[in-house]
Amino acid sequence: MRKEKRRSDRIDCLIAVRYSSVSGDLEGNSLTQDISGEGIALPIDGKIPPGTRLNLTMMLEKAKKEITAVAAVIWARRNTHHWRSRYSAGLKFIEINPDDKQALIEYAGANRWIKSDFEWSLEENKIPRLGERGEFTI
Repeated sequence: MRKEKRRSDRIDCLIAVRYSSVSGDLEGNSLTQDISGEGIALPIDGKIPPGTRLNLTMMLEKAKKEITAVAAVIWARRNTHHWRSRYSAGLKFIEINPDDKQALIEYAGANRWIKSDFEWSLEENKIPRLGERGEFTI
């Protein structure tokens, strides 16, 4: 059994995220798989090397708040079972305003992803999407 390295609990919550590498050669949109006080996990389209620094913009749609942060890729691996993407990455926050971090955790706690809420959409082949403004739609 692998020892858990996290210092804070994960919360399953879908939050729209725009990401770009600090070096400017990579960018994309995603939805969080889970979130903690230390970072986030994201489905991504391709493998990003560990250590890569990413600029993040997280859209707290219901709160009408945008949070920016810088995070480092801790791990990236191929998905064998995830319906949104071929890869996943674990990111650790490097720079984030403490008030924004608290708002992010509170928002995630209040908007936990209840998987049963989305099962009906998958049965009808309706896949959740990230809109142009970062909004989450089914």
